[in-house]
Amino acid sequence: MMWIDEKSKQDLQLDQLLLRFQPWTPMGKKAKEKLTPFLPGQESDWQQLLEEQEVIQSHLVRYPKQVAQLESILQQIPDVEDLILQLESGYVPSLTEWFQIKQFLWYSRAWARLLTEMEIDNSFYFNKVEIETCANLLQHLNPSHPLRSTFSIADEYDPALKAARENRAHLEREKLCERESRAQIIEEQLQVRRNRFGEWIAIRGSQQEKKMLQINDLQLIRETTYDRYFELKPSKQQEKIEHELDQLNEKIARLEQKVLNQLAKTFRSAIPFFRYAHQKITHFDLQWARIRAAESWHGSKPTYSERHLEIQEGFHPLMAEKLREWNIEFMPIQVSIKSGVTVIIGPNMGGKTAALKTIGVNVALAQFGFFVPAKSCCLPLFPWIKSIIGDGQDWEKGLSSFGAEIARLTLCFQKTGPGLLLLDEIGRGTNPIEGSSISEAVTQYLMNKEFFSIHVTHYREVLHVKGVQGYRVAGLQTLPNYNGNSTQEMIQQLHKHMDYRLLPLRVTDTIPQQAIRIAELLGLPQAIISQAKQRLKSEVGLIDGTETKTGPSSD
Repeated sequence: MMWIDEKSKQDLQLDQLLLRFQPWTPMGKKAKEKLTPFLPGQESDWQQLLEEQEVIQSHLVRYPKQVAQLESILQQIPDVEDLILQLESGYVPSLTEWFQIKQFLWYSRAWARLLTEMEIDNSFYFNKVEIETCANLLQHLNPSHPLRSTFSIADEYDPALKAARENRAHLEREKLCERESRAQIIEEQLQVRRNRFGEWIAIRGSQQEKKMLQINDLQLIRETTYDRYFELKPSKQQEKIEHELDQLNEKIARLEQKVLNQLAKTFRSAIPFFRYAHQKITHFDLQWARIRAAESWHGSKPTYSERHLEIQEGFHPLMAEKLREWNIEFMPIQVSIKSGVTVIIGPNMGGKTAALKTIGVNVALAQFGFFVPAKSCCLPLFPWIKSIIGDGQDWEKGLSSFGAEIARLTLCFQKTGPGLLLLDEIGRGTNPIEGSSISEAVTQYLMNKEFFSIHVTHYREVLHVKGVQGYRVAGLQTLPNYNGNSTQEMIQQLHKHMDYRLLPLRVTDTIPQQAIRIAELLGLPQAIISQAKQRLKSEVGLIDGTETKTGPSSD
């Protein structure tokens, strides 16, 4: 069963937030794409992961100078997972691939040494035996001193290889000397020096050309419209040396392959270490990436609660940042939610949907192993999370907002277990009478489910359902005056005057009737505003500024 679907991720802007989760290593980046949430039954592992982040973060704060080094090391560790799999199946790595393996060992050792220097417990990296294993493997790839990060098949691997290479070097010197001796004789004859490619150049039809054509040791190699180019012919001695060199190169290639075969045999026994090191480095990389992401929203460690979800001073980072651009502070929410239905009710633009997204994003981040954007958060591990937020029109299926909403809601009802269900204005896509009836009926139906359902709504009828918990948005405490401001300026003013706190609903509580005043402030024509006030007064007996009593059913 999918823990969270793509539409719910979009609703909560979860993927946008997770863009801040950026591991350094290629292994970490690959693991990020397979990130899974902690589920019921994994509470111990979840809390351990969060506690590890606390420990790592404390050491990173204490050793700021080492942080840049640590970042650089992790960025340079190659991913050798596929290569190790091939090695295990009998494959012998090439020179380039052995270099990758050595780089992995080189930077793994540097990583472990730096964490030791930072006094981080070695349970996060290697113990003494594992550090020694890493050093020994490096030594196998570096038989001579000093230790280097590069790799080559050194002479020290095999005396026969060393001898063959020395013999080759001797023959190459002999070949060079023989060629140079012949070339100097020709230069004396011609009184012309070679170019940097070892060629003699003669102008077509010149005396120099005739001389070059008469020298048996020269051969024409190319020509242009004006010039002809000559070089030395191979001598019999040179051909003999070339033949010997070909044989030597074949022998050296066989000896080098023998060395690589022996290295592969040695390293196959170390495959468990490579897997262990790969897992440790990836885990640390993901943990540090989680820490960096959570630092961007000043996260706190979530804790486990078996029966309720409680968030103190929670906020949605992306919404808070957007409001900050308008010089408006996001007002954190405080909620305590248990199994059943919790209703959030309040005025337009009162932040009900923002509260819903804030709750959802705190839960999602917590279960993916992140510190959360809240002062504190305790929660059970939910087996799933699902949201129906915003305009859900599905043009491909020919569904209206209401149709798409009901289709998604129907799928939600098929779920089992105490998951988290986030509903935004169920029934708003149809006429108010039927919408309120559907909203109330859905709320009643959900009371018989084991879900943790949170229902944001305008319809006060849902509060008649026995057993619902309720919150109301505090709303506009004072209404700003309209001074001909632009719509954008007025929206900013409304945000500044809006009290977004979620207050627990009681029977005696009231909900402000402020929609008409907000519409007026946003520039709706006065004729419409006047008629709306008259209709409201005649139908409900209310006038702008009065309030309607509401609250959860006390039955």
